[in-house]
Amino acid sequence: MALFAIAFVTAAVINELSDKAIVEIDVTNAMGIEFLESGSSTLLLTPTTAMSTFEFGLLVENYANNEIIAPFLKVTLDDGVGTTTCSDLTSVKFTDTWCHGYESNDCPEQELIGLGLCSVSEGKAVYTIPTEKYLVEQSTEYPIIATFGNVEENTYTLEAEMIIA
Repeated sequence: MALFAIAFVTAAVINELSDKAIVEIDVTNAMGIEFLESGSSTLLLTPTTAMSTFEFGLLVENYANNEIIAPFLKVTLDDGVGTTTCSDLTSVKFTDTWCHGYESNDCPEQELIGLGLCSVSEGKAVYTIPTEKYLVEQSTEYPIIATFGNVEENTYTLEAEMIIA
């Protein structure tokens, strides 16, 4: 009787096996982004005050096997309490170091405030910054200098991601 039970269980298991296995995985972005200062996706800046300037840099890489034309750099500023506005920063200076292609040293610093690139979504200030193109395996650095307005004491977070249209 025990032998019959083992044979029955074995037959049931063998019925469930297949000659192939399938895995599905979503690739969420063909581009990578990290902070220059830390070499990772997180960065802790030293505490500052309202009306002060802070700096950080982003490194963006194209992992795709084709050029990516005109993606957007989306930078989201959040005060953690849902009251962030576009006036929390009074200046955002952005330099696209690939503005004229490789070996270009004369890329202008651009002031983004006042260009209509900021909107408020769910209590967060969202800056949508147009970029040019990315060649296969291209890496581009983006130095950013920002100045807080007359904001209340708070812990802000900043999140950056590449949006491919």
